[in-house]
Amino acid sequence: MVGASQRMNRSTRVITNLQRFGYRGDVFPINAKYTEILGLPCYPSLAATPRPADTVVIAIPAADVPAVLSDAAARGVRGAVVLSSGFAEAGMAGRERQAALERLAAEQGLLICGPNCYGVFNVRLGSATFSADFGEPPRAGPIALVSQSGGFSHAIAEHLMQQRGVGLSYIVSCGNQAGVAVEDYVEFLLRDDGTSVVGVFVEGFRRPEKLREVGALARERRKPIVALKVGRSENARQAMLAHTGSLAGTPEIVEALLKQCGIVQVATLNEMIDTLVLMAATPRDVPRGWRMVVVSGLGGECGRVADAADRAGVGEPGGQGPETRRVGTEPPVRPGSERGARARPRQTGARLQLLCRRRPGSGGRAPARRGGRAVPRGHRDRDARAPASSRSARRSRRRAEPCGSARRSRRRAEPEES
Repeated sequence: MVGASQRMNRSTRVITNLQRFGYRGDVFPINAKYTEILGLPCYPSLAATPRPADTVVIAIPAADVPAVLSDAAARGVRGAVVLSSGFAEAGMAGRERQAALERLAAEQGLLICGPNCYGVFNVRLGSATFSADFGEPPRAGPIALVSQSGGFSHAIAEHLMQQRGVGLSYIVSCGNQAGVAVEDYVEFLLRDDGTSVVGVFVEGFRRPEKLREVGALARERRKPIVALKVGRSENARQAMLAHTGSLAGTPEIVEALLKQCGIVQVATLNEMIDTLVLMAATPRDVPRGWRMVVVSGLGGECGRVADAADRAGVGEPGGQGPETRRVGTEPPVRPGSERGARARPRQTGARLQLLCRRRPGSGGRAPARRGGRAVPRGHRDRDARAPASSRSARRSRRRAEPCGSARRSRRRAEPEES
């Protein structure tokens, strides 16, 4: 951790997260000013560490980053997370510094996340080279997030885990994409067995020609990609240029490309959260097809959804085809009414208007009926087992017994025994 400090800042948060979430590897804080940080020995330089690191996390001024990365690559470090800002989003000098990082990535084979990012979080391993405060320990699950915006990746991850109860496999904030691009992260996550859905917040694609390969891989592995692409307006494009230095591209062309690649596009943060949760809850081994069933207490809503489904090219079953059957003919009972108080729950449920689709080959039988209404299976089986004479005797006793109010009146009229 180059640029570690005893003050709580973005570098210290990385060390805190690694300790808090169970990372089992070695952590080497680097800062010549200190001898110890958060209980760990602090070293003056990369050369002073007892053994080479796998990854270097950098939080120092942007002008010093290229030299540190070059030294790290020479010492065998293969991965780097650059939290520092001041690169392509910071004018001509910043673009020159980012170009130096891109050359290092290409020539040295160094995998660079960032710059101007939060980092990478492997939730299952607790490998949190990620600079954000989490209210609760993250829960592992099937959703992976890739975002150029660090704050966005953190906010959506917190909401999914705390409000929706859905876990994540990876959280990636890639910032300016000087090394590894959004498309590379998505490809890796599609091959990850612990990930079933990938959510992407992107300002600009660095390798758009790779999107077709990524889309084909997603179809092959049956893992949906949900993308929130910003930058349709001129103001948004200018904001993105100042944020991560990304060029958005023509909105219509990007939208058409995403559609051709089979990537699900959403327009708002809430829509992205809902879609990710829905996709994560959908088993991947379901039969293919675009058919749906609408269940609603509002007849008008069913019509509205049917119109929306037709516009989206999604089919739905017919209303009263040969595959449907109607259970019960009486209208539902209003709660609190006299008839509702006398009705049994099973009888009330049987009176609801239900459309039940039979599965092909199920051989389902229509329910037995008595007096125009469906008979619960338990009641039908009990009467079928009893002899005819017993059934007649029970009916006779029920007719002979007084009703409940008459029984209570008779008990009040009888004298109490001493």
